[in-house]
Amino acid sequence: MPSTTKQAKTTAWEAVRATPFIRIHGRPTRRDYEMLKEEAATLASQVEDITYTWSRDMNDNYGLLAEILGADEYYDLTGIDTSAPPGKPASYDPTITNATLTHERKRREEEWELVCTAWFISKGFLRGVADNLTAYRNVTPFQILEHLNERWCPLNVQAKKVLKQQYYSEWDPDKHLTAFGKRLDDDQRALIRSDVTIADDDKLQFYLEEMYDSNHFNKQEMLTWE
Repeated sequence: MPSTTKQAKTTAWEAVRATPFIRIHGRPTRRDYEMLKEEAATLASQVEDITYTWSRDMNDNYGLLAEILGADEYYDLTGIDTSAPPGKPASYDPTITNATLTHERKRREEEWELVCTAWFISKGFLRGVADNLTAYRNVTPFQILEHLNERWCPLNVQAKKVLKQQYYSEWDPDKHLTAFGKRLDDDQRALIRSDVTIADDDKLQFYLEEMYDSNHFNKQEMLTWE
C-alpha cells in the first residue's frame, strides 16, 4: 500500500485538529450539544475523496456526514440508506490475478488505491473529530455526541425553550448584516433536528427589528429595503 495513501490518514487528522470546536465550560447545555454537532457535521460534509456509495447521491456529495449523524438522521436528511462502514482494505486488490490483463490490472490498481485512500481519510478524520470532542480513545464521534444527547443534554421542554430563546440573540453591529442573516438561516435549519420550529415570518420580523434597533440605517433606507 503506497505511503502516500497511509499519509492521507495523518493529513485528515491534522486538518480537523487545526479547526478546534467550541470550548465547553462546566456542564454542557443543549445549545452546546447542537453547536458541537453542527461543527462536526459541517466538517464531515466537506471531506473529499470518499468512495463509499452512501457518501453521495445524484446531486450532492456528503463526505462522511453519515458518521456524525448516524443512519436514521442521515436517511431523514438525504434519503440515503447507509450501510456499515467498510473494514480496512487489503493492501492489494484481491480480485487481481496472474490472468488479469495489463491494462485491466492498471485500472483496478488505480481504483483500489482510491478505496484505500478513502479508508485512511475516514479513519484520520474520525480520530480528529473524537480528539476535538474528548480525550477518550476508542470511541466514535457519533458515540460521543449520543452520550451528550442522552446523558447530559436531554431534549426536554426546558431545553427546547432555551434553544428558542437563544435563537433570538441580538445582532452584534460589529458583525456584517449578511453574517447575521446567515446565522439566523443556519440556526433555523439546525433547530429542526431538535423539534424546534422558527417560522419564516418570525425570523424576518426579528431580522427587521434588529436592523431598526441598531440605528445603523435611517428611516428611508429601511423603507427602501423593505
